[in-house]
Amino acid sequence: MEMEGSAVMVRGAYKRYSHSTVVLRGLDLTVADATIYGLLGPSGCGKTTLLRSIVGMVRLDAGDIYVKAHQRHKVGYMPQELGLYDYMSIMEAFHFYGKLYGM
Repeated sequence: MEMEGSAVMVRGAYKRYSHSTVVLRGLDLTVADATIYGLLGPSGCGKTTLLRSIVGMVRLDAGDIYVKAHQRHKVGYMPQELGLYDYMSIMEAFHFYGKLYGM
C-alpha cells in the first residue's frame, strides 16, 4: 500500500452497530500530509466512529486503517466535549486521556 504523501489511509472501512445501523460502508479516505480536514455530516452518519476507529478506540468490522510514521495506538484526538473534567487545561486533558489509553 503506497502511503507516500499520506498521513492516514482508510480502505474499505465498514462498521455496523446493530442489525439495521450501518455507519461506515466501504469507506475509502486518504488524508494528505500537512493538511487540515473537517468531517461534516448529520448526526449518526459515522463521523465520530471514523475518528475513533482511526485512533483505535473502535474496532472496524471490516477494512484497514494505516497511520504514517506512528503505531495506531499512539495516535489520539480530543473530542469537542471534554466531559469528565472541565477544569483541566487542554494540555492537562491531553496528558490525562493519553495515560488512560496508554499513550
